[in-house]
Amino acid sequence: MLGRITIFCTLALTVSIAGAQDSRIWFYKLNKKGQQYEVRIVRNTDKVGCFNFPRKAKVYRIGQTGFAHCEVFTEKDCNEATKQIAHWTGEVKRDESLNIPTAQLRPGSMWVIKDGENVILRSWSCTG
Repeated sequence: MLGRITIFCTLALTVSIAGAQDSRIWFYKLNKKGQQYEVRIVRNTDKVGCFNFPRKAKVYRIGQTGFAHCEVFTEKDCNEATKQIAHWTGEVKRDESLNIPTAQLRPGSMWVIKDGENVILRSWSCTG
């Protein structure tokens, strides 16, 4: 009986950890030398919903995986009037619709709002 409980607990923990890593949005900033680095101290990047940055975030590039789509905003609380349009800067092999700028950022890591510049963002929203 004890062996079964241990196996179940281990399996449940493994499934829980794997599920938490399936969805995530991340943000990159450009420094003065034009080098990109990840914006740190951002919470709830693995959750569905609207979230505010702890303070104004300078963002150059956005990536997300596991969500249906994400949107970014220049005002807190995902104010629809401040939704930003991004364009895909990665390679386009199969999906030509990536060539069309959009506010709905689909999975991928090459979404840019303004070429060569950081944009100040205040919130983001992702849907399952």
